[in-house]
Amino acid sequence: MAAKYGHLIIVLYLTVSGRYVQSEPSCSKYDYEEKLLEKMVRIEFQMEQYKTQMEASLKRLDNVKNDFDKKVIDTEEKIQEMMIDMNNTVITNANTITTLVQNVDDMNAKEADTSSPAMFKAIMLADTSPFVDETLVFKTILYNYNNGYSNNTGVFTVPKDGNYIFGMTLCLTYKQGIVAGFEVDGKKATAHAFYGGPGNECFSVTTTEVLTQGQQVRLKRFYGFGLTTQIRQSDAYRWTMFHGSLIHV
Repeated sequence: MAAKYGHLIIVLYLTVSGRYVQSEPSCSKYDYEEKLLEKMVRIEFQMEQYKTQMEASLKRLDNVKNDFDKKVIDTEEKIQEMMIDMNNTVITNANTITTLVQNVDDMNAKEADTSSPAMFKAIMLADTSPFVDETLVFKTILYNYNNGYSNNTGVFTVPKDGNYIFGMTLCLTYKQGIVAGFEVDGKKATAHAFYGGPGNECFSVTTTEVLTQGQQVRLKRFYGFGLTTQIRQSDAYRWTMFHGSLIHV
């Protein structure tokens, strides 16, 4: 009986011992490889995730780059358009300024023509007994703007185009007569007969002429009542005179 119980106790011990041994952790070669493989799988999965994230980041970066390039191109096109507009504006303004400058120059030239007088006054005949068809030359020049009048020839040369007024004064000796007048480029413009009365009278005549630059105006004796008509003059109180002035351009 005792032997029977002894065998039973041994069997129970072996059974419990076997279970205990089986429950102990194992560090075999296969367990290590399995854990290493599992770790490598996790790493590979993480690398795939990193790759996916990196590709997404690169795609976003590429989209940003494309947007930036497009904006740069658009900006360059706008700058080019602005430069063309500015160039056209500069050309337009330059033409406008040139026109304005030309207008100002024309106005200044016209004002200079208007403000610079073309006028003269000469007195005292060089010859008080002129012959027929002789030019009356007045020697003493009181003023001669633009130097149109010559006291050597008695001729006024027109310095600029315009409307002119001319005047002359002659004083005749008693019972002396003369026909004289203005001549333009050798053609008679006016003719007047003068005859001296008891007081050695003086006569004044004016005329207007439309003239162009370079034309010549003079006073001439056309004919008379005698070969040597005596003209009276005096510095003190009896002036003979030839004068003219530009009145409108």
